[in-house]
Amino acid sequence: MGKNFTKGITFQCTLALIFIVIFGVASYVIFSRGIAHTRANAAQSNTGSSLRMLSQHAAIYSLRLMNSQNKSERKKCRQELLTIAKRIENSHHRLIHGNPGMNFSGKLSPHLQLIYFHPPILLDKQIRDYIAEINALAYDTDSRLIRSNPHFRSILTASTSRLLESLNTVIKEYEKESEAGSTYLYRGGIGVLCFILFTLCMEVLFVFRPIVFRFLRVKNGKGVMNNLAGIQEDSTGQKRMEALVSEAGQKLHAIVHTSPLAIISMDTDRNISSWNMAAERIFGWTEQEVLGFPFPGIFSKMCEDLRILQDRVLQGGLFTGTEVYGIRRDGLPIDMSISMSPLYDGAGNINGIMSLIDDITERKRVVQRFNVRIEVARALAESATPHEAFSKAIQAICEGFTWDLGGIWIVDQQDTVLRCLDIWHLPSVEARKFEMAARETIFSPGVDLLGHVWVSGKSVWISDIIQDAYSLRSGITGEEKFQGAFCFPLKNKNEVLGVMVLFSCEMKQCDNDLLCMMADIGNQIGIGIERKQAEESIKEGAGVNSALLHVAKVIGTILNPDEVLRKIVEIVPRVSDIDRCGILLWDEKQNAFLPAQVWGIEKSLMLDFYQLKFQPGIPMIDLLLNGEIVVVNNAMENAILPKDLVKTFGSKSMIAIPIVSRDKVIGVIGVDRVGTSRPFKEREKIFLQGISHQLAIAIDNARLYREVVDRSIELSQKVETIKIMHEIERSILSALESDEILETSTRMVSKLIPSDRVTIAMIDKEMNAFVYKAGFGIKLTKGSSIPFEDTSATDIIKTRRPTFISDMAIKEKLLPLEEALLYEGYRSQIRVPLIVKDEIIGLLNVGSKRVAAFTPEHLSIIERIADQIAVALENARLVLDLKEMLFGAVKTLSAAIDAKSPWTAGHSERVTKYAVAIGRELGLFENMLKNLELAGLLHDIGKIGTYEIILDKPGGLTDEELKIMREHPSKGVEILVPIKHLREIIPVVKHHHESYDGTGYPEGLKGETIPFLSRILTVADAIDAMGEDRPYRNKKPRDDIVKELKRCSGKQFDPKVIDAFLKVVQKLE
Repeated sequence: MGKNFTKGITFQCTLALIFIVIFGVASYVIFSRGIAHTRANAAQSNTGSSLRMLSQHAAIYSLRLMNSQNKSERKKCRQELLTIAKRIENSHHRLIHGNPGMNFSGKLSPHLQLIYFHPPILLDKQIRDYIAEINALAYDTDSRLIRSNPHFRSILTASTSRLLESLNTVIKEYEKESEAGSTYLYRGGIGVLCFILFTLCMEVLFVFRPIVFRFLRVKNGKGVMNNLAGIQEDSTGQKRMEALVSEAGQKLHAIVHTSPLAIISMDTDRNISSWNMAAERIFGWTEQEVLGFPFPGIFSKMCEDLRILQDRVLQGGLFTGTEVYGIRRDGLPIDMSISMSPLYDGAGNINGIMSLIDDITERKRVVQRFNVRIEVARALAESATPHEAFSKAIQAICEGFTWDLGGIWIVDQQDTVLRCLDIWHLPSVEARKFEMAARETIFSPGVDLLGHVWVSGKSVWISDIIQDAYSLRSGITGEEKFQGAFCFPLKNKNEVLGVMVLFSCEMKQCDNDLLCMMADIGNQIGIGIERKQAEESIKEGAGVNSALLHVAKVIGTILNPDEVLRKIVEIVPRVSDIDRCGILLWDEKQNAFLPAQVWGIEKSLMLDFYQLKFQPGIPMIDLLLNGEIVVVNNAMENAILPKDLVKTFGSKSMIAIPIVSRDKVIGVIGVDRVGTSRPFKEREKIFLQGISHQLAIAIDNARLYREVVDRSIELSQKVETIKIMHEIERSILSALESDEILETSTRMVSKLIPSDRVTIAMIDKEMNAFVYKAGFGIKLTKGSSIPFEDTSATDIIKTRRPTFISDMAIKEKLLPLEEALLYEGYRSQIRVPLIVKDEIIGLLNVGSKRVAAFTPEHLSIIERIADQIAVALENARLVLDLKEMLFGAVKTLSAAIDAKSPWTAGHSERVTKYAVAIGRELGLFENMLKNLELAGLLHDIGKIGTYEIILDKPGGLTDEELKIMREHPSKGVEILVPIKHLREIIPVVKHHHESYDGTGYPEGLKGETIPFLSRILTVADAIDAMGEDRPYRNKKPRDDIVKELKRCSGKQFDPKVIDAFLKVVQKLE
């Protein structure tokens, strides 16, 4: 067993020795070249350039060089790598010449420098902590190992003590300052490496690991380098990771290169840095053409929103599925869905934009065309009228297929022509001339583009409508700048019912898919045309029957000719596709047709229409007078209509039917179309003939009825005149106030005579003027004066005769008043003098805004009314004189009563003043104020029989004296009863001492049962009693009086009267 054990040990030692020799040789071969300079970084810190940045740039361009298949990109990468290599060599050169104490030998090629380049490590004051965390060791100037850390030992699988003991090294302390030195690739050092390999073989069963060192030179406090600090890495994992990264990069490159989506990356200046095959297929530019250049013009017609989105992405935003519109290299439009996200560098900063773009042009085209068919079907199914249906269909097709203008022409089976039904265009397209020309143009079979499509039943695509032989009115289309056109038939069971044409302002290449699709849409619209026409025919038939019945009902219920005509012109357009309707009636005096009623005409043409006069000699009028129907389908090219008339009113087609009554043409009913020259159908002619027959009967009946009515009215007017004259006489003669007489007279005149103005002006000789007293219809205020020299009415004073003017506008010279009346619109007037006792005291004026509005009969009526007014005014003057005499007597009597005692002097007048002021505040009428004034003056008339000793007594009254004082209201009544003119004020005088709460005398009336004027006198009497001295007390201040009145409001006094007095007091203040 000992032998076997010895043999085993011997075998193992032999095997170990063999491996030691093998690895020693290998070590010598691999590392014999020593330390080679790989890169230098001599840039100063203030320049901002470092070897770390160079290493990042070199790594990026190295990977791009290895992975790219693009020649241009590979060329660019090589140029950048050469630039970096030169900078590394320059740094290495400066490092060698800047450190003469160091022995550097060898020079690495740029390729090796790029492959093994790593960022340098700065040894600063935290060197111990840093070395403890990385794989590091240190050598002295004699290349002896002086230190290693745990990470390095884990790679070599050897302890620090064994390494240090084997090399007999001593760890030396050094200063804590260092500077960035060079980075080295360590390949030599036989002694050290042999030991490393020996240890490696013994400890890890001879597993070889390539060793890469990065060295930094370390100086002592005197600035002399005394050792090197080296950082060693295990490159096995790194190379394996590099291989995996390379493989992943190749796979990613393949995925990006073959992706169906365009993948494009840009830098922050929006220059393209990557461009895959899908981008080349979608946009038409190759990778060599776009790399390093700004984004090509694929979004040249797109809005600014894309740049805004890119700006947001550069700020960290993310957008997905945004639809944009662009242009390919060949000029074709393209719809895209674009997603964008930011690109980041190793430091986490945004350095570009990544865009994923999907070409959705075909998808949108399919969806769009499907939607067009849906919209056309919906328009045909849901529209109320054919015109509405086809208008919506044109709009849907133009908007869906991006055409600028479209129109539908329908086959007129009666005239065998194509007529324009509707035109639609984009709001941005100015096509007024084309639209007008198209609506006026009628196409015959085989003529022009539409006629050709109508006959052939086949679609036609035109790229250049100016050069094409079939183009629709090529001159006008050229003026409107249309370039492309597409015309297709509208069929139903192989029968062409119409044609649709589309125009574009741009050249459009023929689209076979669209041709096939529009053939189906044409059939769809053709079926819709036939169905809508059938529905419309049924509706029109029902409408015509309903309209004729309605016309018959109107004619049967209306006997006013003007109303009949007005109703007819309103009904006809409801059941016929017309723009305007008018009726002319024959005038025997002027021997012409004159306008009677019209509907649909513009206000600007209304005056021109009513000034028309159609006399014999005009071809159309001669035909109508012979009872013939006149139909004009193209007014501008028809000789029977006056050209100036057609130009003024803009008629395109029209029909005129004579109205015949008792074998005589009494009028004409005519209708026309302005927007289109589409002819009138036979059904419309029959309908209008039926209307004319009924209209003739209605007009004849209405005229007979009018004659009967006119005679009846004339008779009734005479009777009414007599009645009103009696009423005027009774009204004005019974009135006692002059103002009331004048106002009543002006109102009565307007009942008898149709007028717009009735006024009465009185003569003021002192002012030498007329004073406007009553009436209406003039802008003067009542009481205004008009000097004699400012009006022609002054002539009446001299002539004493009335004036009659039928039209003031024909007068050569008008005075200021007449000029003002003419300006207000008055044309005719009558002026009659008011004469009292052979003296002119005023004028009665009647005016109208119509020319020749008055007749001699009217003048006679006005003169009779003027005579009655004069008599009434004279009576009123006499009554006024009597009233003044009465008031004079009452005032004298009142003064006599107050004079019985010096304490009551002026009492009645003051009470009257207070009472009238309160009455005016309460809004009493003038006659009530007059009664209140009389009652105030006579309210104490019963004190005539009262002893002066009682009135002047300084102290309180006894019961007997008080009883005597309370009898004065009743005694006053006894005095006033015999006087007829004062009977209205007797209740007021009797109850002026009643209290609101029922505690007054003589009857103890309460609240509203007390006469209203008595309640006013009660307050006025109390105010004066408290405000004047009495033998038993002094007068009270006004404030105390007000307080007392408020305190007794609702008790002794009526609250409404107190409130009115307080308002009077406020106004006085």
